[in-house]
This record gives sequence, structure tokens and C-alpha cells, in this order.
Amino acid sequence: MGGKDLFWVKIGVSIYDENGALVPVVGGDSPVILPPGCSPQTDPQAEANLLTWINAARAAEGLAGLTRQSALDAAAAVHSADMGCNQFVDHTGSNGSTWNTRIRDQGYKAAAAAENIYVGDPAFGGDAQGAWEWWMNSPVHRGNILSAKVTEVGMAYAYVPGSPFKGYYTLVFARPAAGP
Repeated sequence: MGGKDLFWVKIGVSIYDENGALVPVVGGDSPVILPPGCSPQTDPQAEANLLTWINAARAAEGLAGLTRQSALDAAAAVHSADMGCNQFVDHTGSNGSTWNTRIRDQGYKAAAAAENIYVGDPAFGGDAQGAWEWWMNSPVHRGNILSAKVTEVGMAYAYVPGSPFKGYYTLVFARPAAGP
């Protein structure tokens, strides 16, 4: 594909105690710390394009569009900035957080939730279109976009010039829990 071949890797890490018993990994109770001077740049137009493409893809499948939700936007922004400023790519944050804990930390109570991330240098296809194409060519990420279990989305783009990948996208999908 002209130097832009797609691939997806999921790495799971387990921790065992001295007796060989699996230790549950729980994180996200401490705030994300960004290094001094790291100020990610945003791109509201890229985010608006993604929402348009998401809802067009959902409509083509007979699904209702997703509504952008501010608490989910905040959870996505925390993660994109964390990845860019702390120079890593993972669904687990530098503080051990998961998309569920990041959503919870923004005061959102989710009945269902999922997350898509994408990183790439905009000079080499790591723009919103590149993210979209990658997600739609990945069965897991496409499934998140087209899930009937979610009704809302949050999204964030963080551009961090001194980081390895420069551009960091996070989409957070959720459906609010019923009741208080």
C-alpha cells in the first residue's frame, strides 16, 4: 500500500506474585502527569471530520449517529495528551488508567464503553484520514465505530512535535448507565 501498510497488535501483560498467582492490575487512581513544557496542539476540524465520517458509516449500516459528549471528550483528551507528552502508545495510560477509569474520572457513568487510538506523523499519513482508514480496516476498531451498544462519543487529537509519532488520536465510545 505505498509504504502505508496497516497492522494491528494487541499486547496483554499479566502480573504474577511470588507464588505464581495472577495479580489484578488496577490503575488510574493518580492523575496523569505531563512533563513541563508539553502543550499538545489540538485540531477541532480533524475531530469534526471524524464525527462526520463516523456517523456516515453508522448511517450506511442502519445505525443511529453518535452524539459528541463533553465528558467523553475530556477522557479522550487526557489520553491523547498523555500518550504524546509521555511518548507511548497504549490503551493503558502512564498512570495505569484504562478507558473505563478515564471515563469514570470525568464523572461519566457508562453502561458500555470502548476506545480506539491511532498515532502517526501527519507528514506521513498520520492525519484524520489516515486514522479513519486504519480504524475502518481493523475489524476490532471498525466494530467499536459500528457498535449498536454505544450512543455517544468523545474524541481528541493531540499534536506533540517532539514526540516519536507527533499525532495522537483517541476516540471514546459509550452509552450512559441508566439511573443515578
